[in-house]
Amino acid sequence: MIAAAATPHADRASYRLVLTILFASGLIYTVLVTLVVPAVHVLAAGIGGSDADATWILTTFVLSGSVATPIAGRLGDMYGRKRALVVVLVIVLVGVLLCAVSTSFIPLTAGRVLAGVSSGVFPLAYGILRDEYEGERVAVAIGIMSISIGIGTGAGFLLSGLIIRSFSYHWLFWFPLALVVPTMIATMVYVPESPKRPGGSVDWFGGALLTGGLLALLVAISEAQTWGWGSARTLGLLAAGLAVLVAWTAVEARTAEPLIDMETMGIPAVWRTNAVAFLLGVGLFAGFAVIPQFAEQPASTGYGFADSVLTAGLFLVPATVGMVMIGPLAGMIEARWGSKVPLVAGSAVSAIGFLMIAVADSTAWHIYVATGLFGVGMGLAYAAMPNIILEACPGEQTGAATSINTIMRVIGGALGIQVCETLVAQHTSAAGLPTNHGFELAYWVCTIGLVAATIVAALVPGRRRLDVSASATELA
Repeated sequence: MIAAAATPHADRASYRLVLTILFASGLIYTVLVTLVVPAVHVLAAGIGGSDADATWILTTFVLSGSVATPIAGRLGDMYGRKRALVVVLVIVLVGVLLCAVSTSFIPLTAGRVLAGVSSGVFPLAYGILRDEYEGERVAVAIGIMSISIGIGTGAGFLLSGLIIRSFSYHWLFWFPLALVVPTMIATMVYVPESPKRPGGSVDWFGGALLTGGLLALLVAISEAQTWGWGSARTLGLLAAGLAVLVAWTAVEARTAEPLIDMETMGIPAVWRTNAVAFLLGVGLFAGFAVIPQFAEQPASTGYGFADSVLTAGLFLVPATVGMVMIGPLAGMIEARWGSKVPLVAGSAVSAIGFLMIAVADSTAWHIYVATGLFGVGMGLAYAAMPNIILEACPGEQTGAATSINTIMRVIGGALGIQVCETLVAQHTSAAGLPTNHGFELAYWVCTIGLVAATIVAALVPGRRRLDVSASATELA
């Protein structure tokens, strides 16, 4: 972790302790996402629901998080980031508890809406790190914070398989609840309150427009596999969602205190980094969904490994290991050479990993090596993106600005997963099982998305590297 250093806030809580608590808050969101993805159909069946219900269990979580994230960031700027983080964790606690005791669709969906607010921890955590750390320590701390995404992803997929095999679906929520409660209490007790509060108000009308636009897009993306990508309903909802988001952009540009400052979003470093987040989401989230599905196919297909949900999740362990190893180093790289270097390198390394699977016979060792590369790439790129935005935008906009980056990554992931799932579903054998060709097409979609992310990352304006006054020993 990071050694405490002399700062003007010598009486404030230990930096190491604060970072650990924020790390746990980031872990909550990622675990809540990945625990449900492999088990969503089992979960829907457990409450007597249909495949359509399963889609809503995922969509409502993503939608809630997408809208709550910028609002949480703004509330943190207004009333203090610690206070806003505690409120977010309380809402998540209620939502996860409701999911854990639910036996029917409506309360479970309501719980997922509340749990989706957990996405708001990221802009608040980044803001707290910026308040509590100085100079290059901000970059290193965010590099460590980014590990929560990898560990949460790997742990979520593995734990999901174990729960499905050994417990009831209720434990998909009891386990994360055991993380939410101590994290919330530790936040109340140990995280210091923000010294900076720009004030202002929440643009609730803008939030309503954002909700409507994202809802239309996410429903269209989620249902496209059932309705068809070229169907009138899919195209109509996509068009309606885009139209509402265009209107939202126009309203935000004319609002005195917008939810999202469009002038800040127009900064080249900010909008290009957000584009990279979207493209990384397309490639990496889709890959994490498709690879276990590939491994679970029976050996009779000629390519599958006949793995269970649990053992298929083991293919994602190297990604977790890669992120754990590179996360702290990413911050040091940024401190010396700027954030653009790890952003480009991370996108490129991830693209190479998917290219390896797309062009080679997908033997087990290929997948293990490739997912290890994903983890290294994610660790570099995810640590770099918030730092680029924090460097580029005014201090009072950091919460809202980093929240948009999170939204873009999540929407990109939702789109990538649905496109890849459609490709797999459209290419089946006479026995009704997916063919290897469908998976190959899905891998190429991921590869193309990550190559595009690399190209856009190279166009992000470079920043002068930070002056490095601390040694690697001090930062480690």
